Amino acid sequence: MKNDTIVVTAKETIDVVKQKGIKRAAIEVDVVTTGTFGPMCSYAYTL
Repeated sequence: MKNDTIVVTAKETIDVVKQKGIKRAAIEVDVVTTGTFGPMCSYAYTL
């Protein structure tokens, strides 16, 4: 097994799933990007 990280865009994911099937794609793809460039945050602000 290689220590590579597989990153694809959301649009590219469609082709990967068509070629490999959903189960294989889920195993092989590590990150799916959405292509957003704005700041994103997952924590709540406390006043």
